[in-house]
Amino acid sequence: MRQKITGAIYAAILLLSSGLGTLHAQDHASGSAAKLSLALGRPTDRSITLSVLSATKIEAHVEYGTKPGTYTVKTDARIINPVIPVEFELGSLTPNTRYHYRVGTQEGTFHTQRAPGSAFTFALQGDSHPERAGKMFDARLYAQTLRNVVQDAPDFYLTLGDDFSIERLIERQSLDQVAVDQVYARQRDFLG
Repeated sequence: MRQKITGAIYAAILLLSSGLGTLHAQDHASGSAAKLSLALGRPTDRSITLSVLSATKIEAHVEYGTKPGTYTVKTDARIINPVIPVEFELGSLTPNTRYHYRVGTQEGTFHTQRAPGSAFTFALQGDSHPERAGKMFDARLYAQTLRNVVQDAPDFYLTLGDDFSIERLIERQSLDQVAVDQVYARQRDFLG
């Protein structure tokens, strides 16, 4: 669904979207490169935050620029430990500009805040619950829904909440940090 909204409302929505941002991943890597989950958040006219989650311990940096495959800026490298997201702040960006970025072999794009009054698109999601397979969740349907969102190329993507829960872990008396991290990482896999 495409919406035209004025700059003032756009700014308000950006404040609400401190969670995930737009990610157009083009990578189909295998091995350790496929174990990265990338999510953009906190977009403004001059910055965005890239959260990187890895299944294994890696050292990574982010490269970005305004032309596909041409990355003119590179962040410092950081150690990313398994299941602990690391945030990279991409700053000094130009407003109303498409950027391309890469972490390892994974590439994506984002667009900084558009000029006030200009059109933009966004998508909403809520109550997805990938941890409830076979009960309230169909992985094929959810994946197709997310592919449809990617085709619409929204400027940003909002999750409204209630997208995963840990009630089954509590019921099974298997509530620990590792189990909670796995529930969170499963949702990140879909959103990436």
